[in-house]
This record gives sequence, structure tokens and C-alpha cells, in this order.
Amino acid sequence: MKYFFTYNGLLSVLFVFVFYTFSHSQNINVTYQYTSFGGLLQYDSELLITEDLAQFKVDFEGETFEKDGTEFQLHGQHYIVNYDYDTEKFTEQRQLDEYQVKASWLYNPEWTITDETKTILGYTVRKATKINNMDGTTFAWFTTDIPVEAGPFKYAGLPGLILEFYYSNANNKCVATEIDMNSDKTLEDISAAFEISKDELNNLENNKKAIKKRIRKANR
Repeated sequence: MKYFFTYNGLLSVLFVFVFYTFSHSQNINVTYQYTSFGGLLQYDSELLITEDLAQFKVDFEGETFEKDGTEFQLHGQHYIVNYDYDTEKFTEQRQLDEYQVKASWLYNPEWTITDETKTILGYTVRKATKINNMDGTTFAWFTTDIPVEAGPFKYAGLPGLILEFYYSNANNKCVATEIDMNSDKTLEDISAAFEISKDELNNLENNKKAIKKRIRKANR
């Protein structure tokens, strides 16, 4: 894993390979609140941290709201994202009508870790940044007090749990609101989902017909 550290404006490049042993006897469950449109849209999601992987679940039913005289209708989102610490691989499962499909990809971001800190839920968090093509810069705040390279949605790869992220060019924010260090929740099994490519997953509606044809053929 590659990190860039900045202190007092000086940049040094370090190549750090970080291996953590998850020694907690119970799973950790983190509740996040996602907000957008200046707080008009908000919903909760959860990240379940286990010994082998982290699983993030979004279960948003959709919502209609008005902003500056314009009505916005957001469709529901229902998906699961697993992150494997050892392989640094994401696997995302989505619903395609009556079928479940999934895609996997490697995640190897280049985070720049700064010396800026603050506190979230009593944890000292440190600021990291990453350049994106669409959203400008991603800002993530992580804590090494929970040394797991995981976070909400499709963010990971820092030497500690991500408790908050937002973008420079978008009015979106995701922040942890509750951490259960002794959760009895368990992972949802996504192994049976039909494997497709990441490009197909990103354009699921346009690829629906071809994917469903392959699924039916495979099930014969």
C-alpha cells in the first residue's frame, strides 16, 4: 500500500506495507449518515467489520424533495460492498430484477496523509486526501485507534478506519454516528451472485438484457 505523508508543507514519499491482525473477539458495526443537497437528503448505512473483510450495506428506499422550487426524485439504492483486507479487492453485489449480480476489482489508491487532526465520536482522526477525476479531491478522516483498512461505500486503504469523507466539488458528506465494538451482526453471503465485469456493473441498466441472457443460459 502506498501512502504520501505531508508535514509543514514538505512532501515525502513512503512505500509502506501494512499488515494488521484483527484481534477483536466480536465484530464491529459502524453506522454512517450520508447527507447531500445541503442536508435535504440523508440516510443511514452500516459497515460491518469482521476478521477477514468489511461489508458495507446501503438500503435506501428513495425520496422526493424540493430545493429552490425544483422537485428532485431520487431512486432507491440497495447494494452490498465487501472489502477484503488481504487481497485489497472490492466485491459489489446489486439486484438485477429477480437476479443478484456482482463484480470485483482491485483497489490501490494513492492517499496523501496530512498532519491535520480532529475528533469524531471521541476518536482522534487524521485527514487524508485523494484526487478523483469527477469529484475533484476526496477528503477522508481516519482513526488508527481502530486499525482496519476499511471505510464506507468504496473507500479503504488507509492505516485506520475511515469515519468521515466528503468531496471538494460535490455537496455530499458521510460521517460515522455510532460505533458498536461488540456487534452480534453477521455478514450477508453474496457468493451465489452471478459474476459480471465492473464496467457492466457500472452500466447495469444498459447491460441488463445481455446479462440476464447469460444468467439464464448458465442456469440451464
